Amino acid sequence: MASPNKSNPLSNEMAGGSPSAARLLQTGKYSDLEIRCGSKIFKVHRNVICFQSKPLADCVDGGFLVISPEATTGVIKLDDSDPGIVELFINFLYTHDYHPPTSAELLNPSHTSADSVAHDLSAHAKLYVMADKCDIPALKSLSSQKYKAALPREGLGNSFILSLKVGFEEIPDSERLLKDKAIEFEGQNYKELLERGEFVNLCEENGQIAMEFLRATVAVAAKNLFPSKCPDCSNVHYIERKVKKVGKSDLLVIIGTAR
Repeated sequence: MASPNKSNPLSNEMAGGSPSAARLLQTGKYSDLEIRCGSKIFKVHRNVICFQSKPLADCVDGGFLVISPEATTGVIKLDDSDPGIVELFINFLYTHDYHPPTSAELLNPSHTSADSVAHDLSAHAKLYVMADKCDIPALKSLSSQKYKAALPREGLGNSFILSLKVGFEEIPDSERLLKDKAIEFEGQNYKELLERGEFVNLCEENGQIAMEFLRATVAVAAKNLFPSKCPDCSNVHYIERKVKKVGKSDLLVIIGTAR
């Protein structure tokens, strides 16, 4: 694969993230590679794609492209991926950003962008999976940041449950960047989650999710407990405490005790 240079219209500047690269994606001009996902065809450029992903570069350089009669360029097939996720993935390669629809936007009948992306949170998780497979650290970092930012907005609904399923079934165990953010959110909302049948079912199906949830719950509970020696029996009890705002003052509320 040729290295970028000043005479090449797809040089360092064009390896994604510039207005020029974004225009090439929009127009498909000078495309020398296709990425196909089901019936969806994306006309892309090798210099933009391959300089950011070694696995995809190896696919091109090693000749592992599908050459179809109807295509004038090589074709990379990603038929096992969600077309909407692939679209967001390619958008990132060209612009270094992506914008999946939120759950609220998907309820709008006029919404057309990345239609197959079911939820905001699961989109970030699936993009993290693609970033890991294609060896793109910048996308892993961005998708995990966007995931954390979307958690308060999306809440504990199906979007969150699906993102947990994707995160723990498709992301390698060693990859913690996004999963740790999900687990932290679980711990902060453990009481509400225990009331959600979908989450309980997921924990029954996936022991790792259940174990991570237990650890997060214990960690949060430990922060709200402090030891207190009983003057009558001399046993040490642990008192759960919460700070409640009363006017301009903080009031310590004792919820209960446990040995």
